[in-house]
Amino acid sequence: MHSYKVRTTQRSWSHGHSGKLWQDRFHDRILRQRDSGIEVVEYIFDNPIRRGLVARRRDYPYSGELDVLIPGLLDEPPLPASPHSKM
Repeated sequence: MHSYKVRTTQRSWSHGHSGKLWQDRFHDRILRQRDSGIEVVEYIFDNPIRRGLVARRRDYPYSGELDVLIPGLLDEPPLPASPHSKM
């Protein structure tokens, strides 16, 4: 991800833009196991619930089609406190 950020920033500068292109608070992580990837997806799908936008994952209009890839994902109850809370 770092090299992508460097390349895109340099390209934007070559087109006359100046300053930052990426926010400082962005942190990328390498997922080492399939299970941790599912936990991250669940964490992301619970964000609208934590923000009080919806009561259930399925109620959020921008949930996409991930329940096709992970059956039942949109029907699960909200997660308890996540180990990924710094995301």
